[in-house]
Amino acid sequence: MQNDPWSGFPDFDASHWEKQVGDLRHRVHVEEGWVKPIWAESTENHPLPERCIAPKSAGNPWQIIETVSRAESVMPALLGGVEGLRLSEKNANESWLEGVHLEMIGLHLDFADEPADQWDFQGLMQRGWRGSCLMTLEDMSQEACDQHHAQLKDFSNIKIWKLHVSQVKNRLDRMVSALHQLDRAVSLWEGLGYDVQIEVGRTQWAWELGPNVLEEIAMLRSGRFLWSQWLQSKGMDFVPIWIDGLTDSATYQSEPTKEQLISMTTASYAGVIGGADSIETLPHDFFALNKSSEALRWARNIQHIMREESNLHCSFDPMGGSHLIENWTNEIVQKVWSTYQKS
Repeated sequence: MQNDPWSGFPDFDASHWEKQVGDLRHRVHVEEGWVKPIWAESTENHPLPERCIAPKSAGNPWQIIETVSRAESVMPALLGGVEGLRLSEKNANESWLEGVHLEMIGLHLDFADEPADQWDFQGLMQRGWRGSCLMTLEDMSQEACDQHHAQLKDFSNIKIWKLHVSQVKNRLDRMVSALHQLDRAVSLWEGLGYDVQIEVGRTQWAWELGPNVLEEIAMLRSGRFLWSQWLQSKGMDFVPIWIDGLTDSATYQSEPTKEQLISMTTASYAGVIGGADSIETLPHDFFALNKSSEALRWARNIQHIMREESNLHCSFDPMGGSHLIENWTNEIVQKVWSTYQKS
């Protein structure tokens, strides 16, 4: 008779574990102030809201993105399996996309607050453009808002507003600020006579992914709940938010080192399990003047391995139901919403 190697392990004793962890069940995050227990016997579970990239029945897909800084980097990125190109250099132009089948990829134009006047948006749409052309909501002026909207008002499937909070280390404060940005944007849109429900649906949330896996998963999940709660508080119909995850360059060293592959991988993994709609893994030589093709290939392959070898794209909200993650998510949502309402 075959021996079962697992039969020698005793059953989990919750009462013994509870005695061991003691006050750590009520542990508070040192920097951000939210209750972060290391163990929870039970918690209230809430179904994660629908994502933007695909319905729940499609599992956990995400778009692999790479920022290209010169024309000759486009084809290597696409041949390396990238599904979304991000152009952020002001000298980028349509000649960079020669030979690219836009209907097969996502094209993301992200020039901060600079208008993309030189681009033929109508021509891009005729070629099958899917993706975004973003203006940051943070400190957006009425004039810039109206100019940007006038250029892209006829392209309803393109995301045009970027929800992003820069220079804020505390992630809960980032979320509070994001909600206030949305409030201000709604006032601007209403004042300009836009259909607010449509503009809300054209918004993308940029999120910097740190290497603390479980915390980042809880943060991403919290963002979706907060988005849904904000829509409900404004009396708007639910529309899923596209969350664009980018590994946080603040964790990188100024000198390129392969040791950063670990933090790159954990941050990307958090983005995948947390349910980001798109993820860009920055190369380990991000701060170098010219990023090496080897570093870019490694950065892409981190996500390919997660999908093709680990099948992390198969299950919607893979951490849903985890007592720990659900507990953290609920705590973050309540803390952020309470602060938002008071501020």
